Amino acid sequence: MNFALCTTIAATSNGASAACGGEYFAQLSEGSNCTPYSTTSNDSFTDSTYTGMAITNLSQIYTGPAPAAPAKAVTFNVGLLCDASIDIDASEIGDLVLVAGSTTDYQTTLKGDLACDVYSLNAFFEFVNEYNWLFAIILMVIGIPFCFGGRKLFSCIVFVVGILITVSVIMLIFYSTFLKSDTEYWVGWVVLSCSILAGLAVGFVLFKCQKLGAAAIAGWGGFLGGLIINTTFLFTAS
Repeated sequence: MNFALCTTIAATSNGASAACGGEYFAQLSEGSNCTPYSTTSNDSFTDSTYTGMAITNLSQIYTGPAPAAPAKAVTFNVGLLCDASIDIDASEIGDLVLVAGSTTDYQTTLKGDLACDVYSLNAFFEFVNEYNWLFAIILMVIGIPFCFGGRKLFSCIVFVVGILITVSVIMLIFYSTFLKSDTEYWVGWVVLSCSILAGLAVGFVLFKCQKLGAAAIAGWGGFLGGLIINTTFLFTAS
């Protein structure tokens, strides 16, 4: 089985996928026969899970077109096992085995530093999702008066934006560097509380220097606008 992570086999092995007649992400070669285990589109591989040795890991699963027999799509699941002691170029590929109960679906593992997180915000999003109702209520209570108050509440808006920017930056930095995916929720509350205290100081500075505060509002608005456009249109289009 030949496969590549997030790129075509041809791009990594000088056209090794030519036997399948296209640029695929995974293929099974048996002599002169070749079965594509993906299409030529990025949509043919997705993130999934792989369970081995009583541990559930992230995996990349490929879905290929249905061959003549059996007339169903074929899948290939690659379990990603992090081991920072194994260099990227020395990544270890596990045995290729059939999925239980199938004659066409395969799975294997890839072990090494290549399978380790560069950084992860999973714990951050899990924390936000756990208390999304609370955060939604707080933000609406803050935002509705600003929506109708407008310029009359400009000083308050500058102060609050300073807090929001500080909290967002600190939370993202901590969850992407120091805190792991299995971080307890109480740790998130401690980090959030400390970031609010720091945000009060930043908000006070922007309140006193309102030209700087206006620039911060513009930057924050541009960031949120770009985020909305990316998640609503560009990410879906890709």
